[in-house]
Amino acid sequence: MHAGLVVTAETGKNRRFKATNFYAVKYYKVTTVGCKVAQFEGQQAQTLLEQFGLVDAGSGQPDLCVINTCAVTARATAKTRQTLRALARTYPQAKLAILGCYASLAHDSIRDLPQLALLADHRRGILSTLRRFLAQNIQVHRPAGETLSNITSCASTYIETDSEQNVKDILGSVPIHNYRGRYRAILKVQDGCDAHCTYCLIPKLRPKPCWLPTPQVLAQAEQYIRTGHQEIILSGIFLGGYGKPTARRSRGDQPGEPLAELVRTILALPDLGRLRLSSLEPGDLTPRLLDVIADSDKFANHLHLPLQSGSDVVLRRMGRQYSTDQYRQTLDRVRTRLPDAAVTTDIIVGFPGETQSDFKQTLHLAREVGFAKIHIFPFSPRQGTPAYRWHAERPLPEVVKRRLQQLQELEIALALAFRQRFLGRAVRVLVEKTFRREENTYCLGRADPYFPVRFAGNSDLDNQLVHVRIEQVNPTRLAVSGSLEAVVCA
Repeated sequence: MHAGLVVTAETGKNRRFKATNFYAVKYYKVTTVGCKVAQFEGQQAQTLLEQFGLVDAGSGQPDLCVINTCAVTARATAKTRQTLRALARTYPQAKLAILGCYASLAHDSIRDLPQLALLADHRRGILSTLRRFLAQNIQVHRPAGETLSNITSCASTYIETDSEQNVKDILGSVPIHNYRGRYRAILKVQDGCDAHCTYCLIPKLRPKPCWLPTPQVLAQAEQYIRTGHQEIILSGIFLGGYGKPTARRSRGDQPGEPLAELVRTILALPDLGRLRLSSLEPGDLTPRLLDVIADSDKFANHLHLPLQSGSDVVLRRMGRQYSTDQYRQTLDRVRTRLPDAAVTTDIIVGFPGETQSDFKQTLHLAREVGFAKIHIFPFSPRQGTPAYRWHAERPLPEVVKRRLQQLQELEIALALAFRQRFLGRAVRVLVEKTFRREENTYCLGRADPYFPVRFAGNSDLDNQLVHVRIEQVNPTRLAVSGSLEAVVCA
């Protein structure tokens, strides 16, 4: 132990607890639970920790565990709690820094964790709060030329602030040098949503729509390219809201199409391999944006357009900003400009008030569209949302279970049919892994239309974009998440 700085206790929401000792900290571990945006933020946290002199513990023992959390669904919340308990049990001497949505939603339930060092939610700004915490509580020592960091050992040295941070500054405050461990690099360009779908907590957790200015987006994209990333995935909480002060279409759009112009500018980068968009509302895919992506051979032939339900009655209750006819019209434009595009989607099953007729309409629309993949979610009641109060209208659990099974069976059939369209045809694949099996070397990667591909190759193809011809699609493996779903040869 070393004598440390004394941080005086204060009253009110700005509280800093007295800590008279600190211990040497050198190694950190960052764990992320959640979506692509959360993964990007986890990489930013890792970058920030290393700016303060900490070192990635790898498979060793960390002194500080940073957990970037999720609480959007009940399943994500449960996974976050399990992750916290597992880290505390596995590394009992490590301090815990809890960031993100769960830090806001479950603030009171986790503040008494004995290893807790920091809570930082999005209203206060997770990166600015983490930076302030590190600056106030860590001293860097260099005995015998070695860098060591120090953090207060007081269990209750978390920080709370009154003032909300400007999320625009947070978005670009920690540029990522290298998206480590990934060939496909996520680039968060937008944050926040005020659309207030009746089932969604995001407007409470990330309430302020904002975006990263184009020069900073390009600087991060160019940095990814310099460090060897072949694919960039543009991401945001409400990506279609890039450049707009609100996600509510009823309040009128800003003039121009900032997302289309941003995508056009990124696609013009000379050494870009390919670009993918993480998720768009149907109304975000304007004719201008569709033209921009369709006219570029650098765009991955894939669009994620959440449907949520094929029933207009349910869509209105959800507070979604489109009808099934508008969804169909968007898909008609996609099929005209990008006939081979993979269209993936999200569907919620068992929303309060969903009837068998509503569900049949969902199945019908899914067949009509021919989705390449459906991410299926049972309705997750979240306290604080309007839909949470409609518990009396929820379908019975056995009904929801039966509907889930029906949709899952349809998803498998539609995904297989989509992949079969590419039999005998060439697709572009980013090789993300090479491995040996018996005497052969195989490559595993993801095609432009988003499905994984395995083919015989060599280790020199690692992190390369290659064209391969699909020769076989395995329907039995298709039903297993994360398995090899298509076999091809060069």
